Amino acid sequence: MVLYNEALVNDGGEPLYSQEDLMHYKNQDDPYRYPNTDWYDLMMKEVTPQVNVSANIRGGSKTVRYFISGSYMYQDGQLKTSQGRIYNPKFSYERYTFRSNVDIMVTKHFTISLDLGGGITDRTQPSDGSDIFAYMNRIPSWIMPATNPDGSYAGTTDFPSENPYYRLNTRGNYRVKNNTITSSIKLEYDFSSVIKGLSASVRAAYDSNFGNQKTWTETVPTYQLLSPAGKEDKYEQLLERKFFGTGSGSTSSTRKIYGEASLKWKRTFKDHSISVLGIANLSEYRTTTSTPYNSISYIARINYAYKQKYFLEANGAYRGSENFAPGHRFGFFPSVSAGWNVHNEKFMKDVKFINNLKLRASFGVTGNDYANTRFIYKEGKWKTGTSGYAYFGDELGSSYGYSTEPVIANPGATWETAYQTNIGLDVTFFKKRINFTVDRFFEKRTGILMSPNSTPSLLGIGVSDMNIGKVNKDGWEFELGYRQNVGKNWSYYAKGNFSFVKNEIIFKDEPEDTPEWLKAEGHALGQYWGYVVEGFFRDQEEINNSPAQNVGGAPIPGDFKYKDIDGNGIINEDDKVIIGYPKIPRITYGVSLGFAYKGFSFDAHFQGSAQSSVFLSNYLMYEFYNRGKVLDIHKGRWTPETAETATYPALHIGATSQNHVRNTFYQKDNPYLRLKSVEIAYTLESKGLKKVGLQSLRTYINGVNLMTWDKLKVVDPETPTGSTGAVYPQTMGVSLGFNFTF
Repeated sequence: MVLYNEALVNDGGEPLYSQEDLMHYKNQDDPYRYPNTDWYDLMMKEVTPQVNVSANIRGGSKTVRYFISGSYMYQDGQLKTSQGRIYNPKFSYERYTFRSNVDIMVTKHFTISLDLGGGITDRTQPSDGSDIFAYMNRIPSWIMPATNPDGSYAGTTDFPSENPYYRLNTRGNYRVKNNTITSSIKLEYDFSSVIKGLSASVRAAYDSNFGNQKTWTETVPTYQLLSPAGKEDKYEQLLERKFFGTGSGSTSSTRKIYGEASLKWKRTFKDHSISVLGIANLSEYRTTTSTPYNSISYIARINYAYKQKYFLEANGAYRGSENFAPGHRFGFFPSVSAGWNVHNEKFMKDVKFINNLKLRASFGVTGNDYANTRFIYKEGKWKTGTSGYAYFGDELGSSYGYSTEPVIANPGATWETAYQTNIGLDVTFFKKRINFTVDRFFEKRTGILMSPNSTPSLLGIGVSDMNIGKVNKDGWEFELGYRQNVGKNWSYYAKGNFSFVKNEIIFKDEPEDTPEWLKAEGHALGQYWGYVVEGFFRDQEEINNSPAQNVGGAPIPGDFKYKDIDGNGIINEDDKVIIGYPKIPRITYGVSLGFAYKGFSFDAHFQGSAQSSVFLSNYLMYEFYNRGKVLDIHKGRWTPETAETATYPALHIGATSQNHVRNTFYQKDNPYLRLKSVEIAYTLESKGLKKVGLQSLRTYINGVNLMTWDKLKVVDPETPTGSTGAVYPQTMGVSLGFNFTF
């Protein structure tokens, strides 16, 4: 509140809280009138239960084999909720799944495979969903208590419905139920008695999903305590009660039908192995009300190997999509790959420390038929309205009806294509204890459907996306592992992977008057532009002698001073430059460690990334944003007394502060390392178990998201960039489990 008073003064106002008020808040002698509500401590659980149960049955005979599995999972939410009159607004997720696979050998050459699966999910949450966390991040602790002395929900005239505890428990809930069915049948016939190595199969699949979404809402009054301390409690009702009712509901369904026919021939002639595969498939995907999505593909593949030393594979896919006009619907996408198993060469026989050495190379073309507009080649429909656009005459009176023309269609739109090249090496050393893999890859993506932004607005009509975008990507991938057995009982391993990937926009249609430093071309996807912070303004004289800061409100001493990139004496949108790394990490890595001793085992996995940036804003960084709270970082704010040591600019209340824009101060590097999982297990196999029908019993304890090392602190490093904190947080979990094998 001291900082709030300071921000008010910086904005030309008067302090709101007196010294007496501040003492009451500090001493907490009247927590209802001078609250200090820790919303996270009040509303978050320390522990939430999760249950996973699964069972598998496998068996059969020479002619029939089957596998049946079923599972149940329940996960409770992290927030403390109160049972309402009709509903519980908690976060929860429940899932039932079933799967069966049956293979029937009808004859020696004819096999039928039947697969059937199903699932039921039930997800509930408060009607505000993850926005609850935005309110928890926003509402200051001193604004209101969660409840009043009489147990009613608290509010204020400025925040009548923003109490996070109130919003969690009284605003209703949202429930989604989904029923899923997957099924397929495959008929396979071996024609080897006619043509050796020849087989054929047909497969049909049907998948469906039906969902039911329902939102129930109600409004419960909040009350503001008005009477001073020592007097009888009196309240002002702030909201009118609205009884529980169905606010909205909807159903959704999807259906996918898939058909496939394949013909395969495989033979070995002494040192030569060859196989040929041909596949034709078609699919139809339909949602509740949309026109079905249809596609068709023809695929051919040839594999050749000589003495298990030289390998060659060639593929060709001819794919069709109804998204494009006739004449542009089909694309041909070939690929070829080659491998050389160097270890099988004669000159490698005396190289004992190498157990395997293989070189790989491939080149291929893939296609993407995604378009932002369905049937991009067709003219759209005119849109009409009755008010809000057309006005006639000298004075603005009632508006007239209007019609707007659809965007210009693009009958020439076609497939986006990617040309991919990969070179790799696989090697194993020292009795297969050490394995190493490296891949170098390149991708050139062309014909990306994107908006032609250089089209002048004077055209008066929108233009459909065109196949004009170009993006290049290249990178490295490494994997190194070590595994050692020590006697009969001990073994241990360690392995790590590392990848570095960078991309570059080769062409993006941009307005002609875009300054070179603001163009996306030549830079990475997901790259950020922002203002360069040169420091804090020392005094008004420095402000007067600096370029005009046309960013938000007028600056005061202690505000950010931005760099004049174009040197025209004005700071505006043209002075943004590339800041930080792209939002997509260039570096990702992982490390796994483990050991086993007799029946005991230990496994741990770390994951991390680097060379990415995140923009922290709103409730996660800005002081008093939307009348919100402050963070520890704001204690280092600029004042005339702390001008030389300040680590944060001068504080403001309003939303128009020139400090609250994307700039180098709020753009943070986002490297992190996370202990993703740890598992300790013991497997028991004994004669005693067999007496009760068990082959083995495995007991384990597993932990996920146990530790994280990062620089952000205020938000999880895997939170979507630019987030205000309105996301369900990552959870640290510990599980105890048992696996029974009969």
